[in-house]
Amino acid sequence: MMLQFGAEPGDVVRIGGRDIPIVGTLRRVPGEAAVFAALAPRVLVPAEELDPALLERGSLARWKAYLSFPRPEDAAAILRGNKARVEELRLDATDLERSKRQLGRVFEQVAAFLSLV
Repeated sequence: MMLQFGAEPGDVVRIGGRDIPIVGTLRRVPGEAAVFAALAPRVLVPAEELDPALLERGSLARWKAYLSFPRPEDAAAILRGNKARVEELRLDATDLERSKRQLGRVFEQVAAFLSLV
């Protein structure tokens, strides 16, 4: 989107009723394939900067937190051990291997769709 509008870090954009400075660009969004960013560009705004009016009924917002573990290979076991709590809080949690499998299925579905066209 920055290319589309000729924006650069240091410029200010109005999101809702707030002026928010552009502090940088993302080369990629963690957990997402680059193709998705091209189809639906992302704007990441710190929660404390977000205009509450943007989160009223009918809004589409996604909250994400990324965790880093000293031993990344332990992530799946930690998630399994906390499955009940994750479900109780109505959260969606994933690890790298699960994300890779899901992405593989998405590409298979896209390929199947495109073969119909």
